[in-house]
Amino acid sequence: MPKYEIVYFCEVFFLSLIIAFVVDSFIIRYAQKSGLLLDKDSTIKPQKMHCGDIPRAGGIGIFLALCFVIFFRLEYFNLFLLIPVFLVFLSGILEDFKGSLSPRQRLLLQVLASLSAIYFFNCVIVDIGFSLPYYLGVVFSVFCIVGIINAINIIDGFNGLAGGFSILVLLSITFVSYIVGDIKIFYICIGLIGAIFGFLLLNFPKGRIFLGDGGAYLVGFILAFLLILLTQNKDNGVSPWYGICIMIYPIF
Repeated sequence: MPKYEIVYFCEVFFLSLIIAFVVDSFIIRYAQKSGLLLDKDSTIKPQKMHCGDIPRAGGIGIFLALCFVIFFRLEYFNLFLLIPVFLVFLSGILEDFKGSLSPRQRLLLQVLASLSAIYFFNCVIVDIGFSLPYYLGVVFSVFCIVGIINAINIIDGFNGLAGGFSILVLLSITFVSYIVGDIKIFYICIGLIGAIFGFLLLNFPKGRIFLGDGGAYLVGFILAFLLILLTQNKDNGVSPWYGICIMIYPIF
């Protein structure tokens, strides 16, 4: 990779990190003063490990950093990517704000996000070691995308667990996409790693802010989206089982 490209991708990484860190730092102060977006200490949840009222909207910083990454290089992923990204983020952040969005409503928004990704980017699984009919692949792809979205949310319990795992997966995707020369996926991975790392500086180990449903759903969607694009592109030559292998923990 030429030196100027290394410098460029470093800039993308650090700008995403700074955006996520600054935005989430502001959210911490805002939430504590306003009483909004807080995961109350009195809330009874099976995965509750914290003491005190902690903001649960760290996904906002990641969302805005990802929007920056998309706008920064529209020749890689055009503005249509914002449609599924916004829909899936909305399905979680509304729950973070109100805590009253029903599972059916969240599922509907996630299915719409998946279908829009399929429509605009042909994000369809048709090769799983053997060929699937296209329309069956569409149904299977929606099932997989929505499954990964919620799988990441399920492992979002301990400080740094979902974020740290997602960075490890993204590092693997970054390495593979670089080897096969898929610069679009490589670029998104670099930006998202920076955004999640900016969030983790506030989340781990002290737990000053949580990822929240909006952040977990968003990260899960992008992981599923990138893995489908990477493994279903015949020019890449990446095994369709690669995605299952690196995502086996949340899938299980």
